[in-house]
Amino acid sequence: MRIVVVGCGRIGRRLARAFAERGDEVTVVDRRTASLDQLAELPGVHVVAGLGFDRDVLRKAGAAEADLLLAATENDNANLMIADVAHLLLGTRRVVLIVNDAEGSEVYQRFGYDVIVPVELGVQKALLCAGRDGGAERDSEAH
Repeated sequence: MRIVVVGCGRIGRRLARAFAERGDEVTVVDRRTASLDQLAELPGVHVVAGLGFDRDVLRKAGAAEADLLLAATENDNANLMIADVAHLLLGTRRVVLIVNDAEGSEVYQRFGYDVIVPVELGVQKALLCAGRDGGAERDSEAH
């Protein structure tokens, strides 16, 4: 698959590595060249320096031909602008927003984008780890 990841923070770097490791063709976009330098050395990863919501930057990154674009900057509003430029102006087939604001995620879904909220995934995993009894069984065993 051809994948474009916009944002080279913790999540963007991890996404790029994971997709590259499974053999996908990955291009990462970020305005911070120092962040991109870390990924440029990985096989299967290309980097493009620039603003992620700039149509020319996304075009250079191959967003028009990409199978998937992940908007993973630390700014939810920027991620929505990136998604709009990629999908509406460049015709990117599938766009996923990774957002911090759980309450605002429904708004982004109304625009027709898939949305991932990492904090919600963390909460769900914590609840699963605690078990259905809320950890009461473990508490009684500890006493």
